[in-house]
Amino acid sequence: MLQKWLKQKCKIGVFFLSLFSSLVFATVELSDEAILSYNEGKFQEAINLYKKNLELGSEEILTYLNLATIYKDLTLYDSAIELLKGIKIKDEKIGNLLGRIYYLNGQPEEAIRYLKDQLYLGLCYEDLGNFSEAKKNYLKVTEQDENNIIALFRLAKIYVEEKNFEGAVDLYEKIKSLDPSITEVNKILANLYFKMEDFSKSYRAYAKAVIIKPEDLGLRQSLDSVKEKLPKEFFEKEKEREELLRRETSVFVRPVGVISGCPKVRIGISKSDSFDFKCMGNFEIRDKKKNILFRGKKDSIYRIILDKQRKKISLRDGKRRLLKVLDPPFLIKNILGSATICVFDLSFGEGQFWVRRVNRCFRGDIEVSLFRDRLSLINILNLEEYLYGVLPSEISSDSPFEALRAQAIAARTTALKKLGRHREEGFDLCSEVHCQVYEGASVEKEIINKAIDETRGLVITYKDASIDALYSANCGGHTQPNIFRGNLPYLEGTLDTDTEINFPLSPLDLEKYLLDFPDTFCSSKRADFRWKRIYGREDLEKIMNVGRLFKIIPLERSVSGHLKRIEVVGEDIAKIIEGELNIRKTFGNLRSSLFKIETKFNKNKEPEFFILYGGGFGHGVGMCQKGAIGMAKRGRDYLEIITHYFPQAKIKKWY
Repeated sequence: MLQKWLKQKCKIGVFFLSLFSSLVFATVELSDEAILSYNEGKFQEAINLYKKNLELGSEEILTYLNLATIYKDLTLYDSAIELLKGIKIKDEKIGNLLGRIYYLNGQPEEAIRYLKDQLYLGLCYEDLGNFSEAKKNYLKVTEQDENNIIALFRLAKIYVEEKNFEGAVDLYEKIKSLDPSITEVNKILANLYFKMEDFSKSYRAYAKAVIIKPEDLGLRQSLDSVKEKLPKEFFEKEKEREELLRRETSVFVRPVGVISGCPKVRIGISKSDSFDFKCMGNFEIRDKKKNILFRGKKDSIYRIILDKQRKKISLRDGKRRLLKVLDPPFLIKNILGSATICVFDLSFGEGQFWVRRVNRCFRGDIEVSLFRDRLSLINILNLEEYLYGVLPSEISSDSPFEALRAQAIAARTTALKKLGRHREEGFDLCSEVHCQVYEGASVEKEIINKAIDETRGLVITYKDASIDALYSANCGGHTQPNIFRGNLPYLEGTLDTDTEINFPLSPLDLEKYLLDFPDTFCSSKRADFRWKRIYGREDLEKIMNVGRLFKIIPLERSVSGHLKRIEVVGEDIAKIIEGELNIRKTFGNLRSSLFKIETKFNKNKEPEFFILYGGGFGHGVGMCQKGAIGMAKRGRDYLEIITHYFPQAKIKKWY
């Protein structure tokens, strides 16, 4: 009888254990499906799946938090609040998320009751006009994380309100050094320096702002206003300083000589109406038949000017006296192999936050031709010499040597694949990020040249063809699969860490991932790994052209978390923005498309500003440069680095 009773109890136990296991597996499967739906932008499906989890008896806090996070992403703040307030379990994560959502919903008093996060506490107190408490919280945030951009920004704003301009300037200068991609800081600093009557610094800040946004007439007018405050001596000294820099410019190189099988490349370095140059050695100007048109002297500055009406080009000396009238195209050629040709006041980085005017010296020859009624300057040299001027612009020279070697191979492969990309303009590659950043002999470093020489001719291949070995500064923790045209099977999304992290991430995990500094090869506390932004509604309206802006909804993500589509909803129009670069441009050239966004409502439930927190710098496809550095620091060689980022490709000796 006892045995029969025990047997029956065992059967019941097995049944309930089996039922429990089935429920656990069911909730796990539903959670996985919910994650996929969320990343594909199927939000209602994801919501239903998480709700079904709760119906199945899953009382896990994570289910509630993930569901509330989706509501938050969709600005359904009331639904998120109702859900979180209904949870019987008391947990700090729930309270903190509830507090953040109350704040975003324009209810700062309620938010303060729950919040532990000092950044959001500061934002709440600022919203309530309690600036002393806001300042205390922001200062605590910066003590714990001196690079917290939002805390620095809000603190600087309070200092401006308090007329503490010196304190505000210090903070804005720090923000600028931490993340120069926040270009509006130049205008803010220019205004503050003007108020402080430091007109020379105001002028330089406005000049930088104008270079970045030359189309902004308001900035140009402000620059002109500051000019009127400065004495003539200021500009005379600026001119003297520039002339001294030109005279002192002196770059010589070690000639490479002929490399069997190494192609010559034509690099477009400038389009302008005139330019000044000098050569480190005596030089010749030759026509395309190699006839000598002019012999020039070393270290003397010359100017070339285009006469657009006559389509003639005049060569003048340093005093602007006419020396020769030239027919394009022609070649400026150094006689001495170790000498370089220096071109002054080149525009570099147009359309980017790093745009500037620079003096640059180049190996090889410079061809001057006409393209669409402008002078086109083309640097002609061999591919290995070209790489000497690429790598220092793309990776720091103090990087581990194995990372430098990996970068050399990737850059060489990319150049070979893209040769002829600008054929219609008369050259192979441009000198900007569109192809690869190239700054000539001026930036060469011995250690980098050594890495290039030791990998000479090595190329990454797939099925015996050179690949487009794409790379970016920092992937943010996980590279993207191919987002560009064509079937590129060697470009896979790669987890940039030895630590196990399951991608794609849940709504909550993605949030934590972007607010934290996970242990990845590319992890750092710098703005190229994790960054933050805060945009006023009116600022975004100027950029987005949708009328009054209501909301911005992330729609679809790649496996890495990078956004593929967003929806911008305005009073005049609602539009879908697709593509990594287009999304970044929508926000005025964001560092990457890997980000989450929060919309802050005022008490009338109208958008007031938008908080973005993201990761990475660049498109995130192919090799992560910071990740390559991290791998090298952990003892991986260049072969392991390249295999990690291009797992289906091989390295081959090309020449």
